[in-house]
Order: sequence, then structure tokens, then C-alpha cells
Amino acid sequence: MTYLRIILQHWLAILITSVVTAGAAVGLSFIPTQLYSSEVSLLIVQQQEDYVDPYTSQKAAEKLGANLVSVVDTFDFMNRVIATGQVSADLFSSSTDERRKQWQQIIDAEMIADTGVLQITAYAPSVGEVEDIVLAVAQVLTTNASDYHGGGDSIQIKQIDGPVTSSRTVKPNIPLNGVLAALLGAAAAAIIFIVREELKRTNQPSQSLQYQLPTQASQTEFFP
Repeated sequence: MTYLRIILQHWLAILITSVVTAGAAVGLSFIPTQLYSSEVSLLIVQQQEDYVDPYTSQKAAEKLGANLVSVVDTFDFMNRVIATGQVSADLFSSSTDERRKQWQQIIDAEMIADTGVLQITAYAPSVGEVEDIVLAVAQVLTTNASDYHGGGDSIQIKQIDGPVTSSRTVKPNIPLNGVLAALLGAAAAAIIFIVREELKRTNQPSQSLQYQLPTQASQTEFFP
């Protein structure tokens, strides 16, 4: 029996399993705090000297941006963001280690490849909070980034876009969780049915083989 035939024979059970697992995943996704996202784009501008070609200048900006991505995750940077007054320290735990972990969970920085653009994304339970966080991060980077790159006035960071805020919560990703759970549930159910049918097929010959003892009639036939 082919695997496809097994799946088609048990399609209803597989479908029910898929729906149940998807429903469970969606339900569990509502347990964590629902978070909105907001992002800003910052352009790293490096003053070009006459002997520096544009390509070299862009690569230098990308390297600087990569360094700033690492800086954004640090405890010192978080304290500077809180010091702007736009983000309340009450949002974070009193434990230093926990505060840093919380900060790394709500902020994300990445350098867009082959550009001088640094993209900052923040996550928070409300639209107002998430915009305050991302704007405070942008403020620190545009006004105090020289403390981290050492380039002085030759490097400027300008906000060129945002904040762009989501109209609905994005974390956890409920639709994605539901789809993945449905696929995993269907795959698990199909595998179980296939394994069960294969075990039946493997055991069937051994169950059908029986030792036949000669009957009395057959014995007398050869020995009159």
C-alpha cells in the first residue's frame, strides 16, 4: 500500500488533528503579552574627503552601522534611552540582568545591506509606548552616537523615515503560529497512520503461517 493511499484513507482524521493543533497554537499565542511594532530608519552620513571614493565611504558607513547594531543592545545604551525621559524605567525589572534581557527583547537593530541605512524596530504593548521607545532610540543615535564611533563631526546620523507603527499586534505572530501548528499536526498524524499500516503489513505474514498436522485420513492413505 502506498503512502499516498494511506493518507487518503485517513484524510479526515489527519484533517481533524491539523485543525485541533492549529486551534491550540492560536489559543496559546494569546497568553503572552501582545506587542505592537514601530520602526525608524536612520541614514549614516560620512563626510567625504577629496581622496576618498564613494564606494569606500559607503563601506565605512556600513561598518560603522554594524558597530552601532551591537551598541544598541548594551545596558549603557538602554540607560541613555531611559535618560531621554521618553521611556519610563518602570517598564523594566529592578534586576540589572533582567533589565538587559528585557531590553534586548523589545529592541532590534539591523543594517540594511549595501546601504548606509540603519533600521531600528521596537516592540511594546501599546502604540504610544512603542513609538516613545523607538523615537528615544533614534534621539540617542542622532545626538550621541559620536560617543560610540569616535568619528566626531565627520559622521552624522539622520532620521530619514518613521516612526512607522503597526496597526495590529505583531508578536506573537498568531497566523504564522496557527499555520505551522496545522502543518506539523497533519504531518505527525500522517506519519502515525503510515507507521501503523506498515507494522500491520509486516506482521501479517507471520500471523497467517500455521503448521498443518497430517490428518488421520492422509496417514492411512500411505500406510494401509
